Amino acid sequence: MRSTAGREPAILAALFWAPIVLATLWIVASPPHSVDGPAHLLGARAIADHDEPIYAGYYELDWFPTPNLAGTRLLAALVDLGGLRFAATVMLLLAALGTPLALRYALRAVRPESTWLAIAALPLSFGYLYFYGFWNYCLGIALALVCIGLTLRAAPDWRAGPTLALAALLTLTWLTHLVPFAAAVLFLAATVVTGPRERRAWWAPVATVLPGAGLSLAYLLHTDSGDGPTWTNPLGRAAGLVSLHTTVTTYSRWEDVVAAAVALVLLALAFVARRAVPAAGARAASAAAGLAAVAAALLVLVTPTSFGLDFGLIDERLAVFPVLFALLWLAARPPEPRVALAAAAALVVATAALALVRLPKLADYADLADEYLAAAQFVEPGSTLVALRFANYGPDAGRNRAWDPTRHLGSELAARRHAVDVGHYEAVLDYFPARFRAGANPRTVLDPEFTGLGQVPPQIALAQLPAVSPSGPFYVLVVGAPEAVGPAAHVLEETRLVLERRFEKVGTTERGLVEVWRSVPPASG
Repeated sequence: MRSTAGREPAILAALFWAPIVLATLWIVASPPHSVDGPAHLLGARAIADHDEPIYAGYYELDWFPTPNLAGTRLLAALVDLGGLRFAATVMLLLAALGTPLALRYALRAVRPESTWLAIAALPLSFGYLYFYGFWNYCLGIALALVCIGLTLRAAPDWRAGPTLALAALLTLTWLTHLVPFAAAVLFLAATVVTGPRERRAWWAPVATVLPGAGLSLAYLLHTDSGDGPTWTNPLGRAAGLVSLHTTVTTYSRWEDVVAAAVALVLLALAFVARRAVPAAGARAASAAAGLAAVAAALLVLVTPTSFGLDFGLIDERLAVFPVLFALLWLAARPPEPRVALAAAAALVVATAALALVRLPKLADYADLADEYLAAAQFVEPGSTLVALRFANYGPDAGRNRAWDPTRHLGSELAARRHAVDVGHYEAVLDYFPARFRAGANPRTVLDPEFTGLGQVPPQIALAQLPAVSPSGPFYVLVVGAPEAVGPAAHVLEETRLVLERRFEKVGTTERGLVEVWRSVPPASG
C-alpha cells in the first residue's frame, strides 16, 4: 500500500486549511454579493418579524414541509439573532465552507490519507450557484456529503445507530434542498448495488430513504408550482461538465481557463489512478463511488433543465456531484506522495487564481449593491415598494441572462426598512414558507402572469401602480436609468411620464443607479 510519509501529510493538511482560513476571513470582512441572497433575507425578515403589521398583513406563513424549509428557518433564526448582515455572513460561510469540510469527512471514510483531495472542493464550492445565492442548495451539498460519509461508515453492517442517524440526516437534507437529497440517495443506491447480497444490506438503506420519499410524495401532492419540462443541448452539457464551466465559471471567460486547469489536474489524477488497485479496505467504497459518479454524470446529460420558471437550473445543480463522487473514487487509489503534493499545490494555485480573476468584478458588484441599498434612506419604514429595472448588469460569462446582481436588491432594501417588495419572488412560490396572502398579493395587480416584473425593461400595468398599496406610501425604484438603451429607454420615458402624474421623486443615488419615487396622496375634498 502506498502512503504519504515524512512531512507530506502535514504539508497536504496545510494546503487545505490555509485557504479555508483565508476564505473565512474574506467572507467575514467583505461578504460577497449574490443575486438571490437579498430575496432570501426578505423572506427571513418576514418570518422573524411576522408580528409586525406590515408583514402580518401581506404574508402568511405555511410550515408544510418543503425542500427549502430547513435553510429558510435557519436564516430567519440568524436574522432574529444578529440582523441581516450577520445572517447573510453566516449563510455565506456555511454555503462556501460546508462542501470542502463535508467532503473531507466523506473522504476520510474511504481512506484517511486521501483527505487532501478535499482541496478540489474549494473552487467548486465558490462556484456559479454560490454567487447566484442558492444558499439552501449549497447547504444541501454539504449535508449530502455528510450523508455519504455516514453511508460509507455504516455499510455493510448497518447497525441501528448509524442507520437511524442516516435516516435523520437524509431527512434534513431533503428539508434543505431536493437535488442534494437525490444525489445522496443515488450514492446510497450505488452502495447497495455494489455491496453484499444480504437482506440487511438492502432493507436498512431503503428504510433510511423512506422519510424523504414520503415527504417528496406529500410535497408533489401539495404543490401547484412547476410546469412542463425543458431540455438543453446534451453536448453543451457534457462540455460544461468536463471543463467545469457549468460548476465554476461565474463572471468572466477568464474563469474558464482556471476551471479547465482544475479539470486537467483531476483528469491527470484519474489517468494515474485508472489501473491502480484500490487501497486495502477501500474497495467497496471505490466501487460505489465509481458507479455513483457515472450515474450522476448520465443524469446531468438527460435531466430536464427546468420545470417552468419555478424549478430551474436542475442540470446545473446536479453537475457538481459527478465530480465529488469521482473524488471519492480517487481517494481509494492514492497516488505517490510527490504526485499528491504536486496536485494539491496546483489546486491551491488554481483556487487563488480564480479569486484574483474575480476580484475586479466582485468589487464592482459590491459598489453597485452599496449604491443601490443607499436608496433606503429615501424609503419610509413599513412601506411598500417595487423595483423596475431598465438595464442589466449581469457578467459576460456565457451564463443565463437572469444573473443580474440588481435583480433582487429591492428585496434587501425592503428588509432593511421593514418594508415589502412587490417583486419578492419567494412570496409567490409555494416552496418557501413566507408567501403573499391570497387576498393581499400586491403583484397580481401589476404583473398578473408573474413574468413581466423581472424583465428588462419591465412589462407591467403601469396605470395600476398606486393601487397596489392598501395603506401607507408606495415607492417605485427606477433602476439603471443612465444605462437604459433601445427599447428600455423608450419604456423608461413612458414610465417617467406615468410617475410624474401620480408620484414625486424623493431622491436619487449618487451615480443615478436608483431613482426613488413616492406616491402622492390624493387631494382631499
